[in-house]
Amino acid sequence: MPRNKRLLAAISPAARRMLRTLSLAGLLACVAACSGTPPQPPPPEPAAVVPEQALARGDYADAARAWQKAALTAAPEQAGGLRLSAAEAWLLADRPEQARELLRWLERDLLAAPDQARMHLLLADLALRAERPDQAELLLAQAEVELPDGYREHYLQLRESTAKWLSRPGARDFPALAVLSQGDGGYQPEQALALLRLLEDVPSGELASRALDARTDQTLSGWLDLALVIRDNLVDGDGLIPAMSAWKARHPSHYLAEADGLDLWLRYRDEFMPPRKVAVLLPESGRMRAATEAIRDGIVSAYLDAPGGAEILFVDSGEEAESAAAAYFEARDLGAEWIIGPLQQPAIEALLQLAALATPMLALNELPDGPAGPATIAAGLSGQIFGLALSQDEEVRWLARSAVSAGFRSAIVLAPESPWGERMAGSFSDVFLQDDRQILVSVRYSESENDHSADL
Repeated sequence: MPRNKRLLAAISPAARRMLRTLSLAGLLACVAACSGTPPQPPPPEPAAVVPEQALARGDYADAARAWQKAALTAAPEQAGGLRLSAAEAWLLADRPEQARELLRWLERDLLAAPDQARMHLLLADLALRAERPDQAELLLAQAEVELPDGYREHYLQLRESTAKWLSRPGARDFPALAVLSQGDGGYQPEQALALLRLLEDVPSGELASRALDARTDQTLSGWLDLALVIRDNLVDGDGLIPAMSAWKARHPSHYLAEADGLDLWLRYRDEFMPPRKVAVLLPESGRMRAATEAIRDGIVSAYLDAPGGAEILFVDSGEEAESAAAAYFEARDLGAEWIIGPLQQPAIEALLQLAALATPMLALNELPDGPAGPATIAAGLSGQIFGLALSQDEEVRWLARSAVSAGFRSAIVLAPESPWGERMAGSFSDVFLQDDRQILVSVRYSESENDHSADL
């Protein structure tokens, strides 16, 4: 008998049953080892996002995606409203490109009147972000007709922002500029001069900003840049030729040739008769003396850089409104053809009421509200009296408006620890803190210390 069989014969029946059980268990263990890790159960499906709840907790992008997803399976007459809600959420998330793209999917003919108003509000918001207040104004007028409940405050905010944009010099002229700038017939001197006249009230900083903006039409961008070149060389043309060559190098595809730009500069300059004498009316004593010295130093420095063939006369305007009138007559007797000043508003108002006022004037403060007065109208000076605010509060407000128009949504304020610093910080905040913009940090530093590293 073989050895294995003799061994098995010696084992009792009970032991043989246990051996078979162990063998079966080992076999099952081997099978389990060969088969690998058993598959895990699938993870639970994430809970569906409720867009209204996401919106309420500030998760605007999640809300927008949820509304977009719902629009895919909604009936056509409901899908439009859902997509409008998604676009509104994208704007709250400060992602206007997604909102603009989504509006292209709208079937506008299927929108009910309140949803039409919502769409016009969205388009007006996007127009303002694209620096097109003229378009925003038209869209807001359309939105107002059927404005749904809950949208009135947003409508008023957009209307206020649009009004501020349109109050800026030259804001309403840009649509006309876009038409004039195309030049389908090549260089046309009269049309080109009309374009430059439209740009006269636009600050140089805004011209430069729009010229560099990638969203500006290339032809119009070239015109804005050319207007700056002509403006910079209007008084002293010594650097005109290299400046015009540099302009053409920046805009090689522009339909104006370099020679056309030189011709336009000559024609435009002929429209201006530079003054032979300019009188500056400033108080030379009293509490405004420090301001007078700073303004006088700035004027003299600018004059030495580009004299332009004129003579500057400084005349003491005194501190009283009546003395400003006397200073004006003194300047006129000296042959002044332009007046810069006065500095204080009462003095400006006194001059504007003079029946004998016949000299163009750049006041160094804001002009009074309302008509300048019968004297200026009778003398034909309604378009030759200007105001240049030197108020620091107004300068800070202007900076805030510029930050808003540039699309900034948050700011950090650093101001000196003084009543003046508090006033400047307050002026900035009053303008900036609108339409969900925020000031992240507001820090005050001591002017008596030189090292502000910790504050920064």
